[in-house]
Amino acid sequence: MFKNLAGGKSNPAPSEPSKPAAAAKVKNATICDDEPATSKLPPPPPCIVMPPDVKPAPPPPAPVVKPTAPPVLVVSPAPVTTDPLTSYSPATLNSTLSFTEKWMGEETAKIWLEKVGFMKTKQEFEQIQNVVVPVDACKKWKANRPLNQPPQDYFPVLDANLVVFENTYVNMSAIDVALPKSKIFMCQIPLKGSEEAFWKTAFDRQISYMEIITDQEAIEFFPIGNGEHVYHGTMFVNNRRVEAVSEEMTRFAIEVLPEGCSNSIICTITIVKNWSPDSVHAKQAVVIKEIIEMTTFLTKAKDENALVMSKHGAGRAGYFVALAVVVHKLDKATEPPIQEIVKSLRGQRPRAVESLTQYVSLYTTLFYYIKRKVGRSDGDKKAAIECDEPTCKKTVQLTTTFTNALIAEVNAAAGRSTLTVTIK
Repeated sequence: MFKNLAGGKSNPAPSEPSKPAAAAKVKNATICDDEPATSKLPPPPPCIVMPPDVKPAPPPPAPVVKPTAPPVLVVSPAPVTTDPLTSYSPATLNSTLSFTEKWMGEETAKIWLEKVGFMKTKQEFEQIQNVVVPVDACKKWKANRPLNQPPQDYFPVLDANLVVFENTYVNMSAIDVALPKSKIFMCQIPLKGSEEAFWKTAFDRQISYMEIITDQEAIEFFPIGNGEHVYHGTMFVNNRRVEAVSEEMTRFAIEVLPEGCSNSIICTITIVKNWSPDSVHAKQAVVIKEIIEMTTFLTKAKDENALVMSKHGAGRAGYFVALAVVVHKLDKATEPPIQEIVKSLRGQRPRAVESLTQYVSLYTTLFYYIKRKVGRSDGDKKAAIECDEPTCKKTVQLTTTFTNALIAEVNAAAGRSTLTVTIK
């Protein structure tokens, strides 16, 4: 039939049914191919006649069958497969802040809370502000002024830890931090025309996780539409997936492949929106969630690296990295030396944590985190809000004190407040 169809011919008219052919002898399945299929059956046994005065022997007793145990079903685990798009699965806020056991950092947090005060915090920041950045230590940044985000003369980058690839300038710094991986990258949002250099450097450093902090800044160095792709010079950048996490966050899976290379990397990029320069995000939970996501990535990462980006890669990016270090230390039952942490960042990326609001918010956000951890030891969200623990009450008291004092400082300096912290 398929032959006729292929030749374009129609099937012939049906003819008279022919007589059925004789049924073929079925081959015995127990007989080998080299044995004759017509082997004879064995003869029946001879008939035995019993005398009339002899009683037949009783039948043998039935064999006792011991009960057997039910069969054990052994299930082998399914093979583990790794999908580069799903190998890193960000956790939810509830999963990262809800615990049924006592938090390891609780006792350390109680001791630390007794030591903090607003005036001391303000003095710490003033001391950090007095540190001068030597211009001679930023020669490459100064020589590539057009490639820096405006204002070009306000956010210097040190030559010592500037990331260089193929002698191309990229406004990116390698930062030593006290996190699960001791190295992280901070970077400005790439300017138009510098996208190829950025992606070459990111690919070379195996950066597969990015946090981008924005307010109204345009993101144009990768396609934001699902399935879209673009070539930045020799770099192929392809959007594999878009996920609207919340109103404040959008997550992308971006494939990056240099020309002539067969192995691409998949970079998970999260854009945190509605975050004003010089300030902090209005929702502390959003930032806490993302720093835990990044710390989780760094814990699992082997050769991969993480990058935090803001317009200048300084104030907001520095706050994000500093908060990640602070929370990580407290989770390990170590008192976080916030001033030393920020000093270390400033020594590697000048103007990191650039405002008093951001510096004070490292404290107030940590108050919030402590309250959530202590109040949610039973996994109940309501318990965190209505926590009667002395530690919870202490965090609320300190948050109120720090917030009111900061508002007064900001109003005195600029006639307005940029702090947006929710107190619960």
